[in-house]
Formats: sequence, C-alpha cells, structure tokens
Amino acid sequence: MSKPVRRSAGLLGTTLVVLATLLTAGAAPALAAQPGEESNWNQEISNNQPLRSGDTVSEARNLNNGNLLQVWRGYGNNNLYISVNHGVAVAWPTAETLAAPRAVWTEDGFYVFHTGTDGYIYYRNVPILASGGIGTLSHTWFRVPNNARTQPALSPSVTWLRGSEMYLTWGGASNTSQWGMFYNGGGWAPSDPLPRAQSWTANSVTFNEGWNQLVSIHTGTDGEIYWQRQTYGTGRWTDPVRLGDLPHSAAGTPAVALTSGGSGEVAVWLSGGATDPNTGSGPVLLTEIFANGAWAGTWSVATGVSSTAHNLWLTTVQNRIYLLNTYFTGYVYWKRSFQR
Repeated sequence: MSKPVRRSAGLLGTTLVVLATLLTAGAAPALAAQPGEESNWNQEISNNQPLRSGDTVSEARNLNNGNLLQVWRGYGNNNLYISVNHGVAVAWPTAETLAAPRAVWTEDGFYVFHTGTDGYIYYRNVPILASGGIGTLSHTWFRVPNNARTQPALSPSVTWLRGSEMYLTWGGASNTSQWGMFYNGGGWAPSDPLPRAQSWTANSVTFNEGWNQLVSIHTGTDGEIYWQRQTYGTGRWTDPVRLGDLPHSAAGTPAVALTSGGSGEVAVWLSGGATDPNTGSGPVLLTEIFANGAWAGTWSVATGVSSTAHNLWLTTVQNRIYLLNTYFTGYVYWKRSFQR
C-alpha cells in the first residue's frame, strides 16, 4: 500500500555537538553514510513552534488518509502530549508517565500506549475528527491484561500487524526478561517471553508485511545489540543474534524500522566512554539488516554531526527510513537516515 510523503517541516540548521571523536581509536565504526542517508537535520515542530520533549518522540501514520499522530512525554513534566499533523499539542488529562509513550495505527484507528507510574502498561484509542483534529480524550485508560508490567521508567513497544492486529513487547518489571503479547483486534493472547532475550532496558518491535516477519531488537546485558525474528502466524521467535561488536556499550533501547524493499535499519546511541560528560549525550550509530537474517556487518556514525541523550525513533515510508532524535536540550530533530 502506498504511503504519503512523511512530513513538510522546513529545513533548519542545527548546532549539534560532535561526539564521534569520543569513540575509541581503532574500534570506531565506519564514517561512511548509510544508503540514502542525509547529512542535514530538520527541526521537529508542533503548531509552528519547535517541539520539545523530555524523551523519545513516537509517531504513527494512518495509511488511508495520511494523518500523522505524534506522542511524547513533556519536557520538565510527566504529562503525555499528542499532536496530529504537527498541530497543537494536547495534554491527555489523566495520563502521567515517567517513560516515553508509544503510538500505533491499525485499521481500527490510532492507539497510544504508555507505562503508568505503577509500572503497568495502559492503552487507549485516539479519536480523530473528520477535520483532522483531536476529539474528546477519554479520562479512562485500559490496562493491558495478563500482568503486563515493566519498570516505571521503561517504555513498551507496539507494532501494527494486519487489520486490527497489534503486537506489544516490554521489559520485565523485576528481571532482565523480555515479553510479548498478541492482540487480535478483540482481545489479548497470553503473554510469552522472547526466548533468550535478556536486557536491563526494553526491546523495540516492528513488523513489515513485505518481510512477513516481526523483528525485535534489544541491548543485551553485555551492552551489545541483538535481534530476533518471528515469521507472521507462527508464534515462534528465533534466538537472538548479535549485530557485531560496538566500540562502547549501547545506551538504553535501540530503534528498528523495516522497508518494503527487504532492508531495515537499527539505530542506537553509545554510553560509557563515548558519552559527553557535559551533556550526557552519546554518538548515534546505524546499521542495515535484511529480511533473510543477514546484516551489513558494520556500524556507521550517523552523518550531520549527531549525538543524543535519549533513545531514538525510526519510522518507515515505503523504501525510506527517517530518524528522530531528541537532543539533550529537549528539542527534537529528524532526517532521512536510509533509502534503498
């Protein structure tokens, strides 16, 4: 199905600080760009003003009419904000979260998921008016059943499958296990652990109909990045496979997106000796993965002098992938990071 062009925000110059020099000599990833990667970053906007967030910005697009929903945690507060088509940001009146919320679209419409301050995962549909505006937001949230609970500061991950179906993943509330749950449009299946997936944070999950696979990415307890796949309809995950060796340990949860052409991209930021002590920011690294289970074999530093202090977000439009980066100041930037 054809998707519309992603966004129309204007190109703005950025003042992102170079952190690639903090990478260890001899172990640093390649400096070559990813296929189709742009160097210039654009500033994310809401209601014609720079968008500012306390964490990762998540987005989803209605494939029927092109409406774009973005959700984020407030800068300097724990409110949950939503915006449609870069319009006015609306605070959800009964939502409070310590982690970045997540947006997803299905043929039943938009949904927002978030981790409550009690660690349980909550979700709600978003009413969108025919005009494209946001309808009246419910004061009641649905709690995901089957004891879907994580740490209050960890985000869940959710992806659309087909029709009204979704797949939700999250990190364990008191251990390093990773969990998943299928939603068929009318109810939730029992939760299942992702085999041998262990992380101090959470995983990211996505699906592409052309691949006919779900893909989950997580940071292992050793600081390296692992991915595993599930063919749609089988209910069986592969064991995790490591994506090479990073020059420093990964920070937080990696991001993943898949294209209709059989390629995908993984984005991660580095911690430890790669972190700028003044801003807490680390370099952004990218690599390519493939539907047959292969990967590019190397990581590259994102072009355009980029770093981040938060987990990243990747979103797909046909054969293009776009990267969203919340800088340590809370301002959000984006660019095309992949096209093949």
